[in-house]
Amino acid sequence: LSPSDVFTKRYGSCTGLSIFLADALRSCGIPARIVGVAEWNQPEKGNHNWVEVWFEERWNKVDAGPGEQWNKVWFSALAQKAVEHSLSGIYSPITWLPSRANAVYRVTWADPQLELPAIELTALYKEPLPSPGLAGHDVTLKVLVVAVSVLLVSMLFAMSRLQSVGSPQC
Repeated sequence: LSPSDVFTKRYGSCTGLSIFLADALRSCGIPARIVGVAEWNQPEKGNHNWVEVWFEERWNKVDAGPGEQWNKVWFSALAQKAVEHSLSGIYSPITWLPSRANAVYRVTWADPQLELPAIELTALYKEPLPSPGLAGHDVTLKVLVVAVSVLLVSMLFAMSRLQSVGSPQC
């Protein structure tokens, strides 16, 4: 689903929610990137996408769906099993700057499958990060998400009002 679909329908896949959250954060000037794994390194496989947000001089991860705390996510143990430069590697697609890519992120659930230029991030997930000052603070994330949501709603409302300007009234 597109960010506007997620907003309208109030649900989405991990990919849709991650795109929505990253776009909302970016619209407020907060650096954010989408990160994902095409296939977990486990017998059940599966895939997932989440968001990394830049603060305290590093990227901090948060799950766009059930995420409540910085750098404390349900998939940490799975991420540590990721294999670089494979389907189970961890990547951040960078379609806007393909010359900086050092890997390919395969969107295996798309039909046909997509291959996007990406940055290889697997090594960063092998060891847990030391907690920054905001790590584990669920209130910080909730306040941030609410603030971004209010801004996004305001922007969508303003855009809908602008679309009606100049339209013939019946």
